[in-house]
Amino acid sequence: MKPLHISPSGKWLFHAAPQGNVMVWDLSGGTLHAVCDGLWIGHSLDETHLLTQTPEGVKAWNLSTGEEEPLSVLKPERFALHQRVVMRKQPYTLQLDLLDALTGEAVLNLRFEQDPRYHPRLEACALAPDDRSLLITLAGEFGGQAWAHGYVLGVPGGARRVKFKVNRHQPPAFFSFTTQPFQALLQDEMYHLTVLNLEQDRFEQDVWVSGFAGAAAFFPLLPAVLAVSVWEPVVDPAISPFSVQFLDLRRTSGERMRRAAVIAVFQESQPVHDMIFTPDGQTLAVLVSTGAIHLWNLAQGRIERTLEL
Repeated sequence: MKPLHISPSGKWLFHAAPQGNVMVWDLSGGTLHAVCDGLWIGHSLDETHLLTQTPEGVKAWNLSTGEEEPLSVLKPERFALHQRVVMRKQPYTLQLDLLDALTGEAVLNLRFEQDPRYHPRLEACALAPDDRSLLITLAGEFGGQAWAHGYVLGVPGGARRVKFKVNRHQPPAFFSFTTQPFQALLQDEMYHLTVLNLEQDRFEQDVWVSGFAGAAAFFPLLPAVLAVSVWEPVVDPAISPFSVQFLDLRRTSGERMRRAAVIAVFQESQPVHDMIFTPDGQTLAVLVSTGAIHLWNLAQGRIERTLEL
């Protein structure tokens, strides 16, 4: 599950913490507004409510007060589909069920047929913001060799639209999306990033990133620009090996291993777990390994504020 989410207006920054709650930060003041129990599902279109999944079931939270409210007060049309879907995954039986958290109705039931000799398992899955593209990855081994690949599936029918490669050697990275045009960013082989065009169901572009550390985000005002986390060992212990690099996908070089031009670098003191831009493109929120969130002022190239408990 992707740890960082941000509301379209830029008012709320959501940190889906691994301990099973969602911290809601008010970006205008840099304050912790609420802590909501459960795993992230999504927020309403008007940014007034949040849905989480708990052992007791789905919960709704009023973002103004930070208090729980009955699910019955919410209407499904107040949420985009990808903001109200609960995914129930059974990795080794290759079953995936998508349920509407507000109605309880099935959105999609998938059963994947695979040769058991390949020891297949279902790994990552995400419903894209276009509400019609489901991305999944499968992995396993055959004859002692690791393998992995992924699919873009159509919703609601489940038809396979695009097949793509994924990283065989590390845990699956989070999918990142941009909505204009609808694109998906995913990790392919080691240090290899691929952009898929979800509108036209085709491969768009790929680049190699030296030291890529698994987190990436599209710049909202210009999707040809990416922010990626990088880990590059250095000799001088006073220099941090962790950074966020900004890449321009319109400027690439190389033949077999295409590399995008690096247009800016922000040094970080800790490993980067996730990142997300504010919708206005002025700030980059970076989640580091300590649990702190650094708010980078992009125009000034410095950390403007740190969010931490």
